[in-house]
This record gives sequence, structure tokens and C-alpha cells, in this order.
Amino acid sequence: MPSISTTSLSLTVQLRSVIIWVSGARGGFDGPAGGLYGTLAEELVKEGICSLRLNYRFPADLPSSVTDTLAAISFLEGLGFCSIALVGYSFGGAVVLTAAPYNALVSSVATISSQTYGAENASQVSPRPLFLIHGQMDTRLPASCSERIFSWAKDPKELILLPGGDHSLGSCRKEV
Repeated sequence: MPSISTTSLSLTVQLRSVIIWVSGARGGFDGPAGGLYGTLAEELVKEGICSLRLNYRFPADLPSSVTDTLAAISFLEGLGFCSIALVGYSFGGAVVLTAAPYNALVSSVATISSQTYGAENASQVSPRPLFLIHGQMDTRLPASCSERIFSWAKDPKELILLPGGDHSLGSCRKEV
């Protein structure tokens, strides 16, 4: 088991589970809802779950972004992590749905306000659980995108539509 030191929390914990947080087409580390990825990463480390926030080499390029995600999975596997969850926002939803089937250590997948382009293989995520969340007021990528992905996916799967939520889900931050 790797030992990960978190300076912001001033503690060292043994971590075996990790979440890879993948952003939208512009890249970056923050994710939706005003920097939600960083906030959740700080909270989850207290539960023994490590986080890796991924930025792409070539944002908006699906094949390269999937390759970056697979490289991150391989790196974490080499460190001894045994359970990897993938979370992708917007364009990143398609990235994690595409990457998930390629490594058995991926234990679950979540998408936030996902696009459908590149997500057509959602059925291949099974038997891993798939969780989709989308705002019903999203004008950039309508909630029907996540509904379509949900229809493509096999069980286990869950879809939550948030009334009043826009693309970034900033107004629904606590629910997200």
C-alpha cells in the first residue's frame, strides 16, 4: 500500500482506493460547481480515498484525453492502488466512459453533465456501476444526453436529474 502525505490536511494515511477526476474539454483541475473536485478530494482523503485530478495534454481531443486517463490508471496501478473510480465532467464523461473498460481496476464510473459523443460504448462499463448526474436546465448539453447514455448502459446504473441545475451545476453544488 502506498503512503500518501497530504500537506493540506497535515496527515499521512494508507490509501488503497483512488478517484481520478477528469474535467471538460478545456481541461483543468477544478471540475464543475465552482471547484468541486478539489473540495471533494480534500473530504474523501479523510475516508481513506485518494484523488488524482487529471489535466489533459491536448484538451478537447478525445483519443489523447482517453490516453492520458489510461496513463493515469496505469501509473496508479503501479503504485499499488487496487480500486480506481473514474469521474468525468462534460467532455470528461465521454473520456471516462471510453477509458473504463480497458482496465479491470476501474471499479466504478460517474459522469457529470456528460456529452454523448464518445460515450456510445457506455454498455461496456458494466459490470461496474455507472452513476450519471445532469442538470435539467443545462443549455450546453441537455439532460437528454445523460438520458441517452443511461439507455445505452447496462446495469448497474443510476441517473439523477437535478431540477434547476445548469451545465456547471453550480446552483446544485451541495446536491452534487
